[in-house]
Amino acid sequence: GAIWWLPQVTDYESQSNDASMPDAWWYYNVFGFGWMMYISYTVVIGPAGFAAWATFSMWSWTMVMLRHGVAALVPIFPTNTLLSSLLEYTHLVSLTMATIVTFMW
Repeated sequence: GAIWWLPQVTDYESQSNDASMPDAWWYYNVFGFGWMMYISYTVVIGPAGFAAWATFSMWSWTMVMLRHGVAALVPIFPTNTLLSSLLEYTHLVSLTMATIVTFMW
């Protein structure tokens, strides 16, 4: 839950328009998306196979992965800002559900 309260940089229009060098948040999103894609690939080729996506953990993981991917594309395609914001709220719902389930155990 603590990660959620870090500054969420999705409004790239308010930042400098220096196109020569992406900012640190862009690298963070690209690395996060790449790492999560690698983990997803290892889960799919693992013993559970594609059936692992039936679990809540993998659904939540996929939502976070998609959000990183869309956030990395926002500087290239500024029209993705709305999609990035929508994924942010679905991520909040999955985070809330995971927290409630964790404390119910």
